[in-house]
Amino acid sequence: MFQLLQPIALMALAGIIIPLVIHLWNIKQGKTLKIGSIALLKENARQPARSLQITDVLLLILRSLLLVLLAFMLTKPVWENATRANKTAGWILMEKERVSQTYDAFKTTIDSLLQNGYEPHAFQPDFPAIQLEDSTTSDQAESDHISYWSLLTALDSKISSQFPVYLFTTNSLTRFEGSKPHLTLNLHWETFTPADSVSHWIASAYFTATDSLRVISAGSQPTGTAYSVSDLIPLENINNKFRLSFRQGTPVIGFANDSTNIPVDTTSNNITIYASENRQDATYLVAAIHTLQPFTKRRIALNMTRNINQIPNACSLLFWLSEVPLPDSIKGKLQAEATIFQYKSGKTENLAAGTLLQPATLFANEKIPLYRRIQPKSDTGAIVWTDGYGNPLLTKEIIDQKTVYGFYSRFDPEWNNLVWSEQFVPWLMPIILHLEPDYGKFGFITKMEDRRTIAVAQMQPARSQSVNNQSVKITTASTDLNPILWVMAFILFVTERILSGKKKKV
Repeated sequence: MFQLLQPIALMALAGIIIPLVIHLWNIKQGKTLKIGSIALLKENARQPARSLQITDVLLLILRSLLLVLLAFMLTKPVWENATRANKTAGWILMEKERVSQTYDAFKTTIDSLLQNGYEPHAFQPDFPAIQLEDSTTSDQAESDHISYWSLLTALDSKISSQFPVYLFTTNSLTRFEGSKPHLTLNLHWETFTPADSVSHWIASAYFTATDSLRVISAGSQPTGTAYSVSDLIPLENINNKFRLSFRQGTPVIGFANDSTNIPVDTTSNNITIYASENRQDATYLVAAIHTLQPFTKRRIALNMTRNINQIPNACSLLFWLSEVPLPDSIKGKLQAEATIFQYKSGKTENLAAGTLLQPATLFANEKIPLYRRIQPKSDTGAIVWTDGYGNPLLTKEIIDQKTVYGFYSRFDPEWNNLVWSEQFVPWLMPIILHLEPDYGKFGFITKMEDRRTIAVAQMQPARSQSVNNQSVKITTASTDLNPILWVMAFILFVTERILSGKKKKV
């Protein structure tokens, strides 16, 4: 089916008037007639000889066609091949990388659907048809983890609400991100727990202030994720659970029955707090760090100063509690991959009662009132903390290998209640210990490690009233016609130039 994506561009067809006027407007010069005598001639008024007639018809047609083609190219013409889905009874959607597991989990149901004329498709953005027989031998490597809800939103805009779809996926919590959509799909969704539903890993390992080795291990399963802490003395026999070795002079540790190792952190956290005018803010921060140190047993060297010249060169974490911008000379003194937490400067605004301070990715366990903030700017960094309306309060970005946090409020009870909250120390932990945002008690859980599952009632999308009354699904494959029109326009242009050149020679 021929379709114009921008039909308003057809107004350019008015340009065909130009060659038409040129070819119609033809002024003929008067002819001189030679005679022997002018005695018998009378003097009459001179009249120019003019006539309106079409000349060079072939050139006119070529030039007009060329303008027509250019006008159609502006309309972005496409040819859409429509395919009606009533050739199939419905779709079977499965994750392409888990076809074998899915088929084994729902073999009876899938076989019944295939016998009734359902067609298997991959549950990915293009929803391509797949051959189930070819895919059940081995699974492909796991690809991008796109949210199930995002895929269903794309599917809802592609097919009719009357077209039945059977979806078979895992119930992994990591595949449900974003807002739950409102769909009109005729959807039947069944889930299963994958075979690799339990994972174990070492979240972190470091030497403590008492020279023992602390290992934080984690285990994730469908019901949740749990952490355990083991304090080991490296000089003694560790135990049967862990294996300590050295790789190029660096200690690494892993499980005794696994070849995966992670490096042991042997460094100390050299923290400096600079507060020239916000000394009270610094005292709250010092108290939080002193609370964190015995809990984690990390090696922490804390230095608080009001003199900018006393900031040490080996500083790995700098809290710049000042409205004055951090000088570049100080940035150069820090470690190559240091972390900087700085107050943002700007216009202060008072907030209405009920405005909250909360993490950007997690629901707050406690409602923290927010009274003032610096008016947020259009930063490019990731948002870590927000207010209740999603406006940034703490941003994070990487600048010259350094991790820079920008805080649009203050560690001051007149600005917010964060320093009186139980969340103050846990929220500072990822910043002080150089961790990613905290999804667990001790560390970040990656998608590959998280094995938690979602409840059936939580995963089901909301049902919207159908606005699509089609009885069948229609899919379209669009073909851009502009390349063909370009070729035709080039041929017409060359032909027109050749004919025009011949006319000039004549």
